[in-house]
Amino acid sequence: VCGEAHAINVGDCIYALALRSVERMRERGSPTDRVGELLSLLARTAVDLTVGQMRDITFETVVDIGVDDYLSMSEGKTAALLKATTYGGSLVGSGDRATAEAFGEFGRRLGLSFQIRDDTLGIWGTDRRTGKPTGADIRRRKKSLPVVLALAHATPGHRAELQRIYTQAGPVGPDDEQVVTEVLEATGVRDRAQHQARRHRGEALSVLAPLARRAGPAARAHLDALEVLADFVTERDH
Repeated sequence: VCGEAHAINVGDCIYALALRSVERMRERGSPTDRVGELLSLLARTAVDLTVGQMRDITFETVVDIGVDDYLSMSEGKTAALLKATTYGGSLVGSGDRATAEAFGEFGRRLGLSFQIRDDTLGIWGTDRRTGKPTGADIRRRKKSLPVVLALAHATPGHRAELQRIYTQAGPVGPDDEQVVTEVLEATGVRDRAQHQARRHRGEALSVLAPLARRAGPAARAHLDALEVLADFVTERDH
């Protein structure tokens, strides 16, 4: 609406307002040490997000990316944010560090599921549902998990086609985009990626299982709501 320069400036201001909002928790009776921890958490998370996003952008110009590289990038770009929100919210709500650690781990693992599902939508999602141009991730040469898996599991011929397209200097045109889509379909990476997303969802919920066994009716209802959220994150089409 107002241009990139103003958007960056407003983003910086919103981050500063987030810090002020946490700091004002003291006025609402939160212990000073807890507020200090949340401020530190917010700052560390901002750094993790920045580094993760930097790696994601860098991966667009590098072909030799493995699954471990992808997961490490996703830990910063996405999982760190969900971990901070679930850990911080639990710490404020319960005041119990062990409980907060469990919720933080839930958020981290769910963040990985979220990112993997986002990657599949970035290739196979429709712009009508996602609000993003169909195939945009292919045109940007993003090393999303389906592409990383295809490079690892494709036949030599298909791998050579992917490497050619992802290393060429010019833009990815419609013909090359079609080739990438066909290779990904032939390699079966959509199902492989979705399997990974569901595995991380299962691991996220398993972290909360001990809490659910001890929870009363009210707390269990909230945990059930988190399970519904986890299902949505993993299976959504938008």
